[in-house]
Amino acid sequence: MKHLIKATLLLLALLLPTLTHAHDIEVDGIYYYIIGTTAFVTYKGSSPSQYSNEYSGSVTIPATVTYNNKTYPVTFISYSAFRDCSNLTNINIPNSVTSIGSYAFSSCSSLTNINIPKSVTSIIGGAFAGCSNLTNINIPNSVTTIGYKAFNNCSGLTTINIPNSVTAIGYDAFSGTSWYDNQPDGLVYAGLVAYEYKGTKPEGTTITLKEGTKGIADFAFSNCSNLAAINIPNSVTYIGEGAFNNCSSLTTINIPNSVTYIGSYAFSGCSSLTTINIPNSVTAIGYDAFSGTSWYDNQPDGLVYAGLVAYEYKGTKPEGTTITLKEGTKGIADFAFSNCSNLAAINIPNSVTYIGEGAFSDCIHLNDLYCYATTPPKCCQSTFTNILSKTNSTTLHVPAASLAAYRAAPVWKDYKNIVGDADATNGHRNQSR
Repeated sequence: MKHLIKATLLLLALLLPTLTHAHDIEVDGIYYYIIGTTAFVTYKGSSPSQYSNEYSGSVTIPATVTYNNKTYPVTFISYSAFRDCSNLTNINIPNSVTSIGSYAFSSCSSLTNINIPKSVTSIIGGAFAGCSNLTNINIPNSVTTIGYKAFNNCSGLTTINIPNSVTAIGYDAFSGTSWYDNQPDGLVYAGLVAYEYKGTKPEGTTITLKEGTKGIADFAFSNCSNLAAINIPNSVTYIGEGAFNNCSSLTTINIPNSVTYIGSYAFSGCSSLTTINIPNSVTAIGYDAFSGTSWYDNQPDGLVYAGLVAYEYKGTKPEGTTITLKEGTKGIADFAFSNCSNLAAINIPNSVTYIGEGAFSDCIHLNDLYCYATTPPKCCQSTFTNILSKTNSTTLHVPAASLAAYRAAPVWKDYKNIVGDADATNGHRNQSR
């Protein structure tokens, strides 16, 4: 499924260097991979399964390490770094760490205490899955994202303190914990995130999320075929992947103007959904968010918009197509133009601030991309997959005054041909280079 491909692309973009070989250095019994100007904690061998229990007892990760007379801050605990270390009892994480990677402490069955500092902003999927001796976890108010199965099967976990900063929670993040098992049937909250509807939903259900709700977790209401209506308060900013997937009784959805992100497959398979009101606040939409809805099926062929986001090109693209996004467009959805092999040129207006994952992946005949945004829009490592690597590279046309900014911006800087001939004021090229 493409949402799994999307997640894999994102994961590999972050972790691929650590997967090619396990570590560069060992300092005081801890192994690190050096990436750019930072150090990532990792495992010892060529794969995490080869060296289980390489870490045991109480481990304190330092804030910096020195390698070849250069000091590196330790910023990331990478994929499977402590996985299956069944004799690890305690871990102290320094304030320099900002993210805990997927399965970093998975199946550390003797781990009883974790010190997570306020520098950490994300806990990625499966990070603590299977840590059966954990009884409580205090997540600092710096964290905004808790990933898929992050604490899955932590059977002894009875107390989970989730701060109001968390807006996004992945599927099954807390399944198999005592905390979840002890929740009563009905709508379960994890902090201010609507986590899941537990138990059987009666016919014709209308659910009203409580005021102050900040997010809707991945697959929170997935397959709730009896859900007839949902009232979303104006505090919600994030609607997770598959949040309402296959809610076949939904006919209308009103998304409040606080929402900025709608995840992949969020409303896919909602076959009765004919009316979708998407506010101008939404800048990012995941892949196939509205596939299989009456709303999408009723859209004419051509460029489909969801609010102010260019959602998808529907139907067959003629040879040598040039697409011009309308003024006021704020974002381009994940995989919006993926595999549009006939796309020859695209004009992106100054209003665009975000371009999603795989948005132009495999557009192998894209010769010219005109981006009139004076500030390079945020994009992803996979946005231009198989375009940046072309022998005869796509030419990126940007405003002359922004040429240096694009040449320095993440992802954009990887274009081989960048020219400053796009006039952001009137949309005409000014021939500056």
